[in-house]
Amino acid sequence: MKKLLLAVPAVVLFVPACGQAIAVDMPAETDTPPTSQPTVEPAAPVETAEPEPQGDELVVTYIEDGDTIEVNTGERVRLIGIDTPEQSECGFEEASQRMEVLTLGQTVTLTPGAQDDVDRYGRLLRYVDVGEVDAGEVMLMSGFAIPRYNSTDGYGEHDREALYEAAYEVGEAAGNFNPCDDEPPSIIEEQETPVDGGQLLPPPAPGPDLDCSDFSGPVDTSGGDPHGLDRDHDGVGCE
Repeated sequence: MKKLLLAVPAVVLFVPACGQAIAVDMPAETDTPPTSQPTVEPAAPVETAEPEPQGDELVVTYIEDGDTIEVNTGERVRLIGIDTPEQSECGFEEASQRMEVLTLGQTVTLTPGAQDDVDRYGRLLRYVDVGEVDAGEVMLMSGFAIPRYNSTDGYGEHDREALYEAAYEVGEAAGNFNPCDDEPPSIIEEQETPVDGGQLLPPPAPGPDLDCSDFSGPVDTSGGDPHGLDRDHDGVGCE
């Protein structure tokens, strides 16, 4: 015969000092498991912007022009995303001098950010920072350079493209220095007459970066100027 065990409340007799017994019911023990805690889902990872590549710190030893420098390793460095006048163009001296004041003899940080590491001339493509100052941004904001070689003219977007476009717009709105705007009309008219008697070279097609050193004379840019050869916007480049 099986024995049945029943859980019954325990009764405890409490006898106070007066001698009268008082029965007190005690709750029966049960095997109820403790209440489980709610499951906490792990938080989703927070996406952060990819940090800019770490740059090299070098000393600027030579200024070639407003957008090209040389450093103490002997390497030539082309600043990413800007373009300044070539040696035969209006504003060359002013842009070169501004870059000299900014960087010559300074320890600069060279940071990659273009789609290519070097251009077709073998120059490193880098942002040039002097401490916390971006030399390219300063050149744009002060009117010595224009934004180029980016997603707007057939090249890929570079890391600081939006910053550079904004800097140029600020400088343009402020009317910052542009030496070509102050040239006498007589000089501009003389420049419009090619040195070879009136024959202009055909306009170059869009593609790899071209400078005036790639042409033997003035270039027709009246139909477009994808390489920024016409600094005074008169329809003739490399005058």
